[in-house]
Amino acid sequence: MLHKVPGVRYAKKAESLGADAVTVVGAEAGGHPGIEPVGTMVMAAAAARTIKIPLLVAGGIGTGEQLVAALAMGADGVAMGTRFLVSEEIWAHRSYKERLVAAGETDTTLLLQSMRNTQRALKTAHVAMIQQLEKEQAGDTQVLLPHIMGTVGRKAYETGDYEKAMLSCGQGVVFADRIEPLAAIVDRIEAEARSAMGRLQGIYQGPA
Repeated sequence: MLHKVPGVRYAKKAESLGADAVTVVGAEAGGHPGIEPVGTMVMAAAAARTIKIPLLVAGGIGTGEQLVAALAMGADGVAMGTRFLVSEEIWAHRSYKERLVAAGETDTTLLLQSMRNTQRALKTAHVAMIQQLEKEQAGDTQVLLPHIMGTVGRKAYETGDYEKAMLSCGQGVVFADRIEPLAAIVDRIEAEARSAMGRLQGIYQGPA
């Protein structure tokens, strides 16, 4: 069983209950980074020092260089979500993918802290409205529920009208720089990882 957790203490608990492996999610992740988000770099190193079962790291990861860094910190692999949203195989509307391609690392935001269900999503007019509701009617989940339902997001995926939905998106969106086949994205990540490993090898060996 592979269990996904938003913190090291949860990873430790999952290990004690018999999980075969865990994915630890850092603050940069799209979706739910936990109530007290901790950056992926700290989370990865801390988790690697704490648990013995296989460890995957996620949150803002979208390059081969980051893959190598995660392995260097003790992870056994990484998980990527946002990076693959621009693949041609994903059924989301092209307009939405084009918005992701144009997005930078500051184009996401956190919301739903008032529900203790923190979410990182693409900045949209809909998300700004939800954040305002949280300020004005804190604790009233019934006011928020109609705006955060999965059906709202699904409609945006289908129509491309992303401004009218809360859509999970990680800071790694900055690396989603073109719409292309999934295999092409994987090939690029592999090439980046090999290049990074080559640089490290050169540093290790030192000058000739």
